[in-house]
Amino acid sequence: MTNPKFSVLLLAMMVALSYQSYDESTGKLLWTYSSLSYCSDSVLQQASCDKCSIFDSQAIYLHQYSSVNSVIDDSVSYSMFVDHDNQYLVAAFRGTNTDTQLLQEGFTEEAVKYDLHSINGNPYVMSFFYSAYKDNLRSDFLSNLEDYINEYSGYTVVITGHSLGAALATHAALDIVLSGYVDSSNIIFYNYGCPRVGTYDFASAVEQNVPTLFRVVHYKDMVPHVPPCDYSAT
Repeated sequence: MTNPKFSVLLLAMMVALSYQSYDESTGKLLWTYSSLSYCSDSVLQQASCDKCSIFDSQAIYLHQYSSVNSVIDDSVSYSMFVDHDNQYLVAAFRGTNTDTQLLQEGFTEEAVKYDLHSINGNPYVMSFFYSAYKDNLRSDFLSNLEDYINEYSGYTVVITGHSLGAALATHAALDIVLSGYVDSSNIIFYNYGCPRVGTYDFASAVEQNVPTLFRVVHYKDMVPHVPPCDYSAT
């Protein structure tokens, strides 16, 4: 019997399970968008950060939303952009922003049943990431995504994020496909330094519904190994 604790088979196995080949130029481009999600709304509006040169050529900043998560008394956030050169509608989820969030990622291991959609098996997810997406960001994200999909009809929806943002983006990518906002064939998901988000059944649902998916990690980064595996689990 599979133990639903985070220590079983996790999303970490999904390094490059996409049906398409990894494209380095796309990876670098989406890393830029992930980096921009750390900028404030005022910085993005003024295009005053070192990454904002992308706005001079191909990208337009659309929207940013932040919300305070009651569990950690700190904010989570996402930003949206449109990339006309590539016909991308991009949602970038911000990563760890404070030491408090970093400690929460490292020490919060509570597993909760995934109940946002009905998926096969017995899916469990890490409560911290799940509540931050579901309770704090989801409503605003889905509302704005729907508006921008209508405005930029035919554009590919791109989801990205780094660290904590990668975990939030994982929930967002699966959610928008299962909610019917976007077809599996019209979504690209690149994440960077993503922690372990859910058990095998959850990971399988992400893989099946978001086929163009790449989990980019550095071999010395600790975050992709959080929470740790329990090799005694059977």
